[in-house]
Amino acid sequence: MYFRDSGELDNFTLTNIITALSLADSYTEAPQGASDYSTLIRRPNPSQPDSDDYFVIGREGRIDDPACPIEQLSVFFGFYHARQMDPSRGAPKICVEDFRNLVPVEIRMDPVLEDAFTEVCLSDGAWELYQRKIAA
Repeated sequence: MYFRDSGELDNFTLTNIITALSLADSYTEAPQGASDYSTLIRRPNPSQPDSDDYFVIGREGRIDDPACPIEQLSVFFGFYHARQMDPSRGAPKICVEDFRNLVPVEIRMDPVLEDAFTEVCLSDGAWELYQRKIAA
């Protein structure tokens, strides 16, 4: 509804959202233990000047970019179709202030629900951004 109301819900955005949902909360085993390689809600690359201003749905990165952060093959192929649709566009973004209003107050006011929401939906970077700017 957020993207529909903002006029941004086209096939590219919808494909990214559906792909992010289908790959959300996925883990793999790495030498250092379980590694979370896909999360529904992420934070933009911290080196970007607006990284504190937005949450990203799914993954940023072009499929032909050698520095693309899409490292796991399942994630790469998951977002491959969306990136081919329009390789110049990044992942859909939600302004931090808008995101605050999208998280139901029932979740924000119940520590157990809030912990579950942040654990499943947010990457480590998005969790940190959420704690700094949104958590009560």
